[in-house]
Amino acid sequence: MYYFLTQDLDDDDYMVFGGPSENSSKRLWGNGKTFEEDYPIDTFYIRPSSFQGIKMPDFFDSSTPIMSNRMLNKIKSLGVDNIESYAVIIQQENSNAKWDNYSVINLIGKSDIIDRVNSDIDEFDRFHSVVINEYKANNVLCTRLYNGPFELLIHESIANELLKEGFSCVKIIKSEDYDADD
Repeated sequence: MYYFLTQDLDDDDYMVFGGPSENSSKRLWGNGKTFEEDYPIDTFYIRPSSFQGIKMPDFFDSSTPIMSNRMLNKIKSLGVDNIESYAVIIQQENSNAKWDNYSVINLIGKSDIIDRVNSDIDEFDRFHSVVINEYKANNVLCTRLYNGPFELLIHESIANELLKEGFSCVKIIKSEDYDADD
């Protein structure tokens, strides 16, 4: 069984991503390929949510995915070895508040493992349920999908361990329950 890992954007108690940095927008973070050169220590900006949420999430799921080092270390300790990570600074917009315990991540590899016959895909290629072909998946622990939702896909064993840890502002969705319209 597989799950999507994403940021819980419905939780208004947390900071939100302010957008990519100049350096990050020069990279393709979702193509599944290793970078030819190291990524420089970079600063990303965040702001309180529209309801003034100021808690720090463990995962910013954006075009440039950022994870707390605590979450990244947990994922790596569970056997996920296809993540490149680079230290970054997170700074609150219009403030001197900074955090140095985050990394930008580049997930290496993409998988063509969607069971398109049993998945619910509308005429605009939006997914309303994603069924994974378990045989083709071959127990991959963490991947991105070819021609599917952009979110990270994680194996059930990883999902269960992340849920036990209680990471902040993280949403883990069973692939069959995924809906692009939610």
